[in-house]
Amino acid sequence: MAVVSKKSIGPALAGVAMTLAMGLTAAPVAAQGKDLSDNSVKWLMGGAWAITPPSFTDEGKTITIDKTKRAEVMVPVDVGRDVIKAAWRSALAQICQLDDDVAANHQTMIRREVAKKKWTDQQLFYINQLHLFTVAIRTGKAQIVSGEGDNQVVLNEKPPKVETCSDTERKQVHDQILAYVASESPVAPTTAAAPPVAATAQATPVAAPAAKK
Repeated sequence: MAVVSKKSIGPALAGVAMTLAMGLTAAPVAAQGKDLSDNSVKWLMGGAWAITPPSFTDEGKTITIDKTKRAEVMVPVDVGRDVIKAAWRSALAQICQLDDDVAANHQTMIRREVAKKKWTDQQLFYINQLHLFTVAIRTGKAQIVSGEGDNQVVLNEKPPKVETCSDTERKQVHDQILAYVASESPVAPTTAAAPPVAATAQATPVAAPAAKK
């Protein structure tokens, strides 16, 4: 797993956050995240891969992921960008305590990907992980920390700083998610996608993604 240098951690994360924040607050829903660079997307996708476990069991079904065959599980960068945009909305809705909107936004994103009928169970699980990692980064539940060796991504249930949002921001996020859900093409409900692995209360270190350039 590629790791980031200690000097490049701050600029890499700050650049992703700034670009996403600008795209998801100032631009129309259809254009959100348009300017997010491929390198920024790949950086977040690398973080999602780092926290993806080799197996996951849900309701008796086990999904096994060969961590030595990353290329077989990865999705295209354009798909990753769409998932990240959706995840950023989920994160803002979570900060604004819009629990129903968080669920609706995530479920819409998953239904869209399942409806494409082109992803394996492993890829759908990874898509969930990318959503989880992006939300964790935005809400402060994922941090990159320096150690004696490689830098690591650490997941914590409780972020070091709790954000709040104004009534105006809350309405804006709600309206964005309503528009996203309303734009969904009609598809049959499905439970094919595995749920994301929740961040645990205990710090869980994994190798950090390579810094974007």
